[in-house]
Amino acid sequence: MPQYSIGPADDSRPFWTQEYSDDACESIREYSETKEYFALKILKLSCNITYNVEQKILKKTGRLERSFLYLHMPTKRVHLCLVTKPAGCTLRARTLAGLTTPGVFGRPWDIISIRVFIETLLSKVFEFHDKGIYHGDLSPSNITLGLDTNAFAPEAIKESFEEDIRGWVYLARLPPSETHPVRPPCLPEYIIQHYFPLASNGWDFSLIEIIDFGLGGYETKKKKLGGTRGYRPPEWRDPGALGSIKCDLWSLGCVLYFGLVHDDLFETEHDQNVYVAATETDQLSIIDRRLEQEHQVFREHTEYRKTTSRLIHSLMKVDPTKRDAAKAREFLNELAMYADTVLQN
Repeated sequence: MPQYSIGPADDSRPFWTQEYSDDACESIREYSETKEYFALKILKLSCNITYNVEQKILKKTGRLERSFLYLHMPTKRVHLCLVTKPAGCTLRARTLAGLTTPGVFGRPWDIISIRVFIETLLSKVFEFHDKGIYHGDLSPSNITLGLDTNAFAPEAIKESFEEDIRGWVYLARLPPSETHPVRPPCLPEYIIQHYFPLASNGWDFSLIEIIDFGLGGYETKKKKLGGTRGYRPPEWRDPGALGSIKCDLWSLGCVLYFGLVHDDLFETEHDQNVYVAATETDQLSIIDRRLEQEHQVFREHTEYRKTTSRLIHSLMKVDPTKRDAAKAREFLNELAMYADTVLQN
């Protein structure tokens, strides 16, 4: 892989932060030769640069545009950088992408859009599951809408980045003293974050994409189970639990619910405990009742709602061996037939 250097002599265009997480910095940059835009993920130092699982997963799933090593000049430390296509706002941040749009921007609004949303998300996840790959952290922060066709027009770029937030870097947990130690030269003075996401397409749900495979792995080489609170399966409480496709299915059910109503199915750990302790009949009732309360379409189309509830529940069985992707596909076909019938009438 080619090696690049970061430093005063680097004349590349500036980076714009798109997302922040504990293990990486998600950025957007303009590729100076082709004038194309890419998403750039700079991995933290502890990530393996000779055998990086995320890099291999992105390559195997066709998401990796290129990769290279970055040499941080002040510290002489080498970081692996993964380049992918840019994406729209995450499901979690979609309210910030459509401030002038009534309701929740990017939320399915009728029978057809609900069907397309569910179908696209299932197919995207099942596609890498069929390759023996699990994501490890399916959540609303790792599912994105597509980009608006004018996302990189000058006015759109200005709107996305005019509300930059400057976060100052400071040294935490310092002992009380009159003089603090000098900030290490390898640290910047501040980090720029931006408040608004890139202009996104909140109407075409076939453009949905999955991002951030940093906790992903292979069924044959599993890693410790991680994930996002409220989206991790019940088995995460076991210190020895490993990530798996079955764990992904639980998280996928939670994400489907959030995507449809823009609310967490489990807002607290207590909510999840209640669900886990309930019978399967009561679990299904919890999902069905919440869908009815939160979305008008599901109040008007009872059969459609119940099928959607059964689909989500088929992925969210407490016993991992009962989580059934094939059953979810069957319920998806029922949703498609219902939607087609509505269109014909």
